[in-house]
Amino acid sequence: MKKNFDVTILLTIFNRLDYTNKWLDYAEQSNVPFKIFISDGGNIKSIKTKLNLKKRKLDITYKKFKYYKNYNYFFEKYYQSVKKIKSNYIFIAEDDDYIFSNSIIKSAKFLDDNKKFSCASGINCLGDLIRNNGKVLSLSLRNESKEKTKSLLSNIPEQRLIEYYRKQQVSVHNALHRKESLLKTFKILNSRNFLNLFVTELILCLSVIYNGNVARMNHIDYIKMDNTNLSSSANFEKLRSFSMISKTKNFKEENNLILKSIKFFDKKNKNIFLSLHDKLIEKDRVLRIKGEIKKKNIFIKLRWAIKYVFTKLRIYYLIKYSYLKLFKADYFYKKVMVVDKSLTKIIKKDLKNFVKIVEFNRKYTF
Repeated sequence: MKKNFDVTILLTIFNRLDYTNKWLDYAEQSNVPFKIFISDGGNIKSIKTKLNLKKRKLDITYKKFKYYKNYNYFFEKYYQSVKKIKSNYIFIAEDDDYIFSNSIIKSAKFLDDNKKFSCASGINCLGDLIRNNGKVLSLSLRNESKEKTKSLLSNIPEQRLIEYYRKQQVSVHNALHRKESLLKTFKILNSRNFLNLFVTELILCLSVIYNGNVARMNHIDYIKMDNTNLSSSANFEKLRSFSMISKTKNFKEENNLILKSIKFFDKKNKNIFLSLHDKLIEKDRVLRIKGEIKKKNIFIKLRWAIKYVFTKLRIYYLIKYSYLKLFKADYFYKKVMVVDKSLTKIIKKDLKNFVKIVEFNRKYTF
């Protein structure tokens, strides 16, 4: 294999200069061996200079794409970026999260040896960097999936899709993908200007699974950090409420967009999939609307008010840290806190890299 392991990190950015700089700082410090393609959909002027790209000891390609307001044509930059990337394997990353190069290399080697697979995904690990008064208290880690997520191995595409729904598996978005698979996937997502961005991750997952087998690797290749208030989904929710979206004509059209790309060879499988698909869409609709109503509840507002006061008093995150450490943590070492027992053994094997994230963040306030 080549020195970069035929892998490119697709780093999508949008007007979060501090986070992008921080991501690149960590990539330098951890000696990321892959090519990095920065796909910029924002409108910050002179950003290449502000990111100090020329002096970075990284193999970076930067491309500025058209800036759209209000999340219009959201996937245009993804599709155009994948078309420009030369590597056979692409890992999708955001600039507030962390990648683990050694695990990504293992996934690349797996895809080299197993041509039927469109994607190799590690354990969906969620992280929360708990700070108080500017001091890092811990890196809290948990498993997004309550049960062990299994690979999708059927050679029949529609069977893989059915299995994905039946086992209620988690996303394969932040994972290592074959370029040819992502081209097909982002071509679908770029085919329309979505009113409902909430459904797009599901479309991505279904397309990737249809394109080939999916390997669930027993390692952590990515930590998705809890920065909900700064996420695209949180900002999109402020722009368009889900209850409003669900009443439009576009809602059903967008939910069923993936069906245009699936060829069913068995009528029974088609009916099973459509039934599971409709049930998931309806379940998601109900939960999201309930979530919106819940936010307006007086007790929820009171809880947020208490959190605000405790945060101002600089004790909220100290309380949160103490609660997790005393009552939730399965493992704690050098400020690395493992909340889910299912992750403990895996994190212990690669503990030094998790400790490095804690140490790295000491010089940052976010």
